[in-house]
Amino acid sequence: GVYITQDSGVPGSGFQIQIRGQNSLRSDGNMPLYIVDGVPFTTQSMESFYTGEAVPGIINPLNNIDPTSIASIEVLKDADATAIYGSRGANGVVLITTKKGVAGKTRFQIGYTYGLGRVANFMDLMDTNTYLEMRREAYANDGIITYPANAYDVNGTWDQNRYTDWQEVLIGGTSDIIDATGSVSGGSEHTQFLVNGNYHKETTVYPGDYAYNKFGLNSSINHSTRDEKFKVHLTAGYTIQNNNLPGLSFMTDIYQLAPNAPALYQEDGTLNWENSSWENPYSVFETSYESKTNSLISNLLLSYEPIDGLEFKTSLGYTNNQFFDQMLRPSTVYDPAYEITSEFSNAYKNQVHFNSWIVEPQVSYKKEFSAFKTQLLVGGTFQKQVSSQLVHSTSGYASNSLLGNMTAASFINIATDDQTEYKYNAIFGRL
Repeated sequence: GVYITQDSGVPGSGFQIQIRGQNSLRSDGNMPLYIVDGVPFTTQSMESFYTGEAVPGIINPLNNIDPTSIASIEVLKDADATAIYGSRGANGVVLITTKKGVAGKTRFQIGYTYGLGRVANFMDLMDTNTYLEMRREAYANDGIITYPANAYDVNGTWDQNRYTDWQEVLIGGTSDIIDATGSVSGGSEHTQFLVNGNYHKETTVYPGDYAYNKFGLNSSINHSTRDEKFKVHLTAGYTIQNNNLPGLSFMTDIYQLAPNAPALYQEDGTLNWENSSWENPYSVFETSYESKTNSLISNLLLSYEPIDGLEFKTSLGYTNNQFFDQMLRPSTVYDPAYEITSEFSNAYKNQVHFNSWIVEPQVSYKKEFSAFKTQLLVGGTFQKQVSSQLVHSTSGYASNSLLGNMTAASFINIATDDQTEYKYNAIFGRL
């Protein structure tokens, strides 16, 4: 009943988890509630219409946690989810618990892995002869004998013997995948600790130097008094993600370009526009995209047992997410024959901030009467989340070298400027 898929094969793209299938027509109406070490983690989309094409679905808890730091993942469905988490768990709940320190000698662990990635399967596309035969037959079926002037692939303007496998050219590269981890853990009977650091780098199968980098640090400390009546548990995780990619996708070009389309470059190394007879797919490399994500999630759990069976417990959680991405589209993406200047260059920027805190006090009492065991639990949840997003575009630059500098732009358009405040209060009990 759990369906997990990645939004895109692009490095750094997010994951989608659906529990019990599609529940809403809204894309964000099917997301489960993520609980990381007892703290809800936002799944609200941070991408923008203007910048989201390069890396769809960026923000997700699964992107922010190193797999080697995870101790367990549990999924709650249906009544199990709503009975504990109320309306927030309507789409299911994913509980992620990170590793903790254990008593014993101090242990150091270091790990390193290296891998290679390629597109697993290419579509079976036509070669030049088969493609031209299909094109000629199509015109013949329409009774057209003289090919149109803009039918460059079949009217002789382009080389009838040239063949290019655009899948191999545009997404046929090999990506490097690097993971490095290091941790130290240990402690005594009453105090245990763990500190884990991780680094992940993944390049793309695109031509060019593009990469996704992720740095993470997770820590945990447990302490209890000698009589085990008072306990403190603190966990914290901080993740930095940096991603740079071409600003647009190649997929449309791959399946629409004729196999006898012109060469990509001229003899002098400049992009070949073949007398304005096509849109050179490598013009995408003139655009640039970058995103930066900083995520903090922390939880403090305090518990006190004044007498046997009676326990007071409080969970305090805080999360902070800051996301920034921008896409730069200079005038050089266009055919020089169009004489488009830097005044028509565009820059799109998206800034998102999330702050959330949660307090969950509870008291429980256990008592045994002969053959009966009784337990009473009463608690509450008080949560607040504030999010803001600013999206703007700029244009009218004197030079492409100034692209992205708002002070150098002649026109500034604010596409989105909003702030959302979410509050959740609840009480719960169990007997």
